[in-house]
Amino acid sequence: NEKDKSKNMNRALQVSYCKACKHGEFELQKGFYCGLINDLPTFIKTCNDYSRDSEKVLKIREELRNKRTLGSKVNYQREFKLRQKPRIPYQVSFSKQKLLFTILVSNLFLALGLASEVEVENLLNIWTLALFIVLNLFFIFYFKKSLSKKNSIKLKPDGIELNGVFKEWDNYLGYSYIREEDYSFHKTNGRIDNGPEVKHFLEIELIGAPSIFRFNLGELTDSRENILGTLLWYERKFSKN
Repeated sequence: NEKDKSKNMNRALQVSYCKACKHGEFELQKGFYCGLINDLPTFIKTCNDYSRDSEKVLKIREELRNKRTLGSKVNYQREFKLRQKPRIPYQVSFSKQKLLFTILVSNLFLALGLASEVEVENLLNIWTLALFIVLNLFFIFYFKKSLSKKNSIKLKPDGIELNGVFKEWDNYLGYSYIREEDYSFHKTNGRIDNGPEVKHFLEIELIGAPSIFRFNLGELTDSRENILGTLLWYERKFSKN
């Protein structure tokens, strides 16, 4: 239910602090807990006693980079080159945003074209077209702003913003480049193909976030080489570790 879901999310948020904190401890039975009170933490959103442990952060970052999935080890250092001069700030979003924006703009020009054919005496048609144009303008700006927040990665000198959630670089833990293979049967060009369907994902962990941010690299507007290479550049330049 919603109460259990909220409780689990808050526990995940607490763990994100404890595993990178100097006071954080771990036991198999307890999991991560606070060494100051020798018990599970009780804070809700932020921990006032949090003290960043650079060695723990480096270890977490290395574990994320070498994360295993479906038996294959992924090491980003062998696959992606460090970007030398990335854009500052750097932003990448889902390609669906551009598609939706293009469709809405096309509708707007269609409405303007139809408006030129309407007789001035027909007030009903004029008001209908005016409403159509206003609605198009509303959807263009609303969805453009909404999608740019919900499905985007923004890298800035002062921090990282994922799906509208902003955290300073001190709260950045690291990322994993995930290659997943689906060996289930699927149709390809009218025939049954049992070969693997390969997908590439980017997972980013932040301190103070209740869940891992996961992006399908095949749906982003930039190439995965540019995205991961730029993220690595920002990580090394602006993060303490």
